[in-house]
Amino acid sequence: STWDTTKLDCLVWLIRYNKYLSKKSFLLVVEAFKETINLGRVNERTPYSSAKHSSGIMGLLINSMRNSLRNLGQVLPEANTYLIILEVAIVNDQNLDTGLSLGLIKELLQYVMMFMSSYDTKQCLEEFKLTVRCMAYCFKNVKAIDSLLEISNGITTVVKLVQGAKEESVIINAIKLSLIHISEPTRPLYISYAVFCMKKK
Repeated sequence: STWDTTKLDCLVWLIRYNKYLSKKSFLLVVEAFKETINLGRVNERTPYSSAKHSSGIMGLLINSMRNSLRNLGQVLPEANTYLIILEVAIVNDQNLDTGLSLGLIKELLQYVMMFMSSYDTKQCLEEFKLTVRCMAYCFKNVKAIDSLLEISNGITTVVKLVQGAKEESVIINAIKLSLIHISEPTRPLYISYAVFCMKKK
């Protein structure tokens, strides 16, 4: 079966006009979209997962994430919005590939570093959880590992994330990050060392 890719226009619309919606209305639209893609069981493949499309959603979304980081006064509510959309968008293989090629891992790491600084106050716990979930999903794709290795202090940030995790849901996804392709013999030795540090916690 095929999936109607024009439904991605719904997410594009949300990225552009979410500021005109209440949080409740925004979440209702997201939930309605999830129903169209049968998003329920973890790791379940659906027609949406492999659907090919011509949407420019990932470019728009990543640019919006970058802009939110520059606008410090609005970064928390905007980050929440974009991460909720991102979590649904990257279930589609093409979206994930495009996002990784556009620097998605770097943007998520910047979010992680920002949220970790205030994690103890629980001011941004929801956003922190969303970011870690999105990162854990991204690392199902080997391109995400390559992206991480190209980022200065990328591995170090992931190690700090795993070591500092406290909430159960964050710990679960942090464990997923600690197991990224550790069986691949072609990976550089410092990935193995990073995983060793994570497991040592």
